Amino acid sequence: GIDSIGEKSFYYSGVILLNLPKNIKYIGRDAMSRMDNLHTLKMADGMASVTRNMATHCPKLKILQLPNTLRVLPYDMLAFCIGLEHVAIPDSVRKIERGVFWHCEKLKEVTLPKTVEKIDEYAFFHCYALKKVVLPRLTPPEMCNSFNTGTDLVIYVPKEAVETYRSDINWQQLHIESIESLEK
Repeated sequence: GIDSIGEKSFYYSGVILLNLPKNIKYIGRDAMSRMDNLHTLKMADGMASVTRNMATHCPKLKILQLPNTLRVLPYDMLAFCIGLEHVAIPDSVRKIERGVFWHCEKLKEVTLPKTVEKIDEYAFFHCYALKKVVLPRLTPPEMCNSFNTGTDLVIYVPKEAVETYRSDINWQQLHIESIESLEK
């Protein structure tokens, strides 16, 4: 059977929903880019890797389900998916590369796993609506210029880690609050 989706396979196609089965292990560059009508992208667990620019410029993408087997979200993976509002990144992810959510202008909320170790530059740049990032990790992941500063963005971390984040050279320019404050 089919176990991969090649480069530009759905490029500019009119597909609205893609539900990728667990036998798909690899997705090529730009495989789902520029799909103007794509609303839902569900990727089953089992997928080991995807390549850069996997699904860029999909303006109507609203529902995204990432597999709990990806370790890296690659360069510009979902850049310019301007309709995307919420993202839950699976616990398997260790690294978020440069520009993954670049210009996801309606992205309001992101939940990062406590397993994330590195967030590359510009990963969440030009996400103008981004107001809430939940990061239940005790130690700050390596990060530099990953988020826009000077916005209403709040990064929520465990109560016992707030001061660690606030004093970290790469996180101190961001507004850090405790996850517990969300419950109030």
